[in-house]
Amino acid sequence: MNQDDRMHYEIFFSLYKFIREGMEIPPSIRNHCGFADEYRMFEVLKKMDQELYEQKKRSGEVPDIDTAYAKLITSVEKSFESICIEPPIPYLVRLCNEMKDLKELATAPKGIDGQPLHFFIKYGIEWNRPEDVIRKQAEAAFGKLYERFVRLTGGRSQADAFMRELKVERPAPSETTPRRKPHITVRPKPKGRKMGL
Repeated sequence: MNQDDRMHYEIFFSLYKFIREGMEIPPSIRNHCGFADEYRMFEVLKKMDQELYEQKKRSGEVPDIDTAYAKLITSVEKSFESICIEPPIPYLVRLCNEMKDLKELATAPKGIDGQPLHFFIKYGIEWNRPEDVIRKQAEAAFGKLYERFVRLTGGRSQADAFMRELKVERPAPSETTPRRKPHITVRPKPKGRKMGL
């Protein structure tokens, strides 16, 4: 294995382990991929005392930890997908499950309370807006994620076959199922915060 191949493998492995398990990404790889500042901010927020975090967030000194995580995971996924020739099956399953969640939000979001806040931020969904706005945002997010999935799997036929296997379907444009008003229960973050991946 030459030096370039070894570096490629190290980047692939580090990004994938962060996505799957939240494992630390070495500083050299953070710098190489261009998200060192985002990573540093998330680590600072994650380790910060809860009371201090709430105080600094209220004063605007630090961003919300969910927003910081959503920004970081988006950057990590983008870097990971840019070097991925064949994405691992668990990664594709993860994207499929997120598409399924977006579809539910676009139709009848009964599980809206069960979604972590960073999920909505990551996909640009304003959970406190009227339901027609949430529906449109979820549909748009689903479409963008589906296009990513098509690119990663090598075409629409492969993407659709994979999604059928996991019982994930693209929402029809005419789907306008009446839904209850979405509600999110805000839970306080524990002192030792860990983001659910």
